[in-house]
Amino acid sequence: MTTDSTSPVATRGSAEGEILRLRQQLAAREEVIAQLNRRILELPDTGYLDEPEPDQDALAEALANGIAIESELQRLRQIVGHYEGVIFKLRHDQRVYDKLGVSTAVGGAQKVRGLVRRVSGRK
Repeated sequence: MTTDSTSPVATRGSAEGEILRLRQQLAAREEVIAQLNRRILELPDTGYLDEPEPDQDALAEALANGIAIESELQRLRQIVGHYEGVIFKLRHDQRVYDKLGVSTAVGGAQKVRGLVRRVSGRK
């Protein structure tokens, strides 16, 4: 009789070793998957995960342009504020002159000047 070179005990030991190795691999892979899931859950919901990262130079330029526009807007607000003050003063002066009848007098003076020009132009 010939004997098998592998005994049932050796086969059983190698099978158990293989099962143990596979279980360890499976546990390691499950841990990696669990870590990835935790990372994904910690990420803010920004839409698609495949979105390309924005161009940093374009963002810097947009920020600089935004700051420049904000500065120009502030300057224009100051100018408008100044002119609002001037307009308010002119309207106030106009109301005062209207009360004094100056607008009527100025209108009359302009009519007289126009008549003088016409008369002097005919000569």
